[in-house]
Amino acid sequence: MSLLPASTIRALGQKEYEKRKQAALEVEAHVRELRDAQQYEKINAIVKHLALELANSAQAHVRKGALHALSGTAIGLRQHAGQMLPQLLPPVLSALSDPDPRVRYTACEALYNIAKVARSSCVAHINEIFDGLFKLSADTDVQVQNGMQLLDRLMKDVVTESEAFDLAAFMPLLGERIYVSNPFSRQFLVGWISTLGSVPDLDLVAHLPVFLDGLFHMLADANREIRTQTFDALNQLLREIGEAEEAASLLPPSPLPPPPSPSGVTRVAEVPSGASLLRCLSSHLRRRLAQGPLPRAARRQQAPRAPWGSAGSRPPPPPPPGSGGLRAALPRPRHALLLARQVHHPHLPLLAPPAHLARAGAADAAPPSPITPPITPPTTHPTRRPPHTPPSAAATPAACVVRP
Repeated sequence: MSLLPASTIRALGQKEYEKRKQAALEVEAHVRELRDAQQYEKINAIVKHLALELANSAQAHVRKGALHALSGTAIGLRQHAGQMLPQLLPPVLSALSDPDPRVRYTACEALYNIAKVARSSCVAHINEIFDGLFKLSADTDVQVQNGMQLLDRLMKDVVTESEAFDLAAFMPLLGERIYVSNPFSRQFLVGWISTLGSVPDLDLVAHLPVFLDGLFHMLADANREIRTQTFDALNQLLREIGEAEEAASLLPPSPLPPPPSPSGVTRVAEVPSGASLLRCLSSHLRRRLAQGPLPRAARRQQAPRAPWGSAGSRPPPPPPPGSGGLRAALPRPRHALLLARQVHHPHLPLLAPPAHLARAGAADAAPPSPITPPITPPTTHPTRRPPHTPPSAAATPAACVVRP
């Protein structure tokens, strides 16, 4: 048996919004009276009836009326609303996945009113609320998206103001959703990473392995706004790492290792490797981000070549003598001496070879013509020998002449 009047319960199921809203105000006034009388058992019974009976109704108007009544109950409880969150939140969070978009919007409105009253008490249920917000981030209804954004900003303010927020328990939930492909969900996740990174008391760098790879995947998104937002988040993390490096450099050298952080990760020991990685990637991504999205031809992956020895493959040609490993990095010339000339051309002015060797090398380096006339070997007489030259004349020969 419900403690609410029958007229109020009927009004909660009306089709008109104003009638349901008026019934919710009656529930708020009734709960306020019970709160002043400290009759919390009756308030618990009212919440139980709204959550089990009306919120699970087959009619969408009745479900919307139940959400309005739960919101009015939280407003009537005021500072005691945090104690009733385990009973108030489950039906509201379940309505965020309702098939009717008007019910989902009403659930956003009810959760906004509950969170605005409870404030810091909602931090204990942040994982469940974040999961519901993540589902709404991909909603196709415009009004639901607007309601989700208002609720999202409120929850970010609640988290940044609270000192009881457990980052170590929250980050695995974010890491499970970091590889989402929906652009609105990606903006939602990057917004939360930027918000958490702006809080001085939260050590977000210690949880980089949870979400860093997913952020780099978002940089390949076709939406320029998502790429810019992700790049700003990476720059924010890079600045935080640089500040940590600067603070670590000011510490006096100590033979003992630094004490571990409460999360079990020694942040000072991990800073150099993480900073060098992010600095290198950030400089590359800054140039890449200014170029816009990659062309379609550049995004195609090149088909892998058949391994040597398989069907349809040819063994690689042997490298020319003297080239070593540079043969694979340079363009393939038609002649081996051309390769040596390309490799050693910058160093040729440093050498001073003899003139006849330089002329011979230049003649050898010339590429062979495609059509070479046949060379007729000279006819010699094997029985005829050159005449004998005296020793005095052979001391200074002018030229070496081969007689036919």
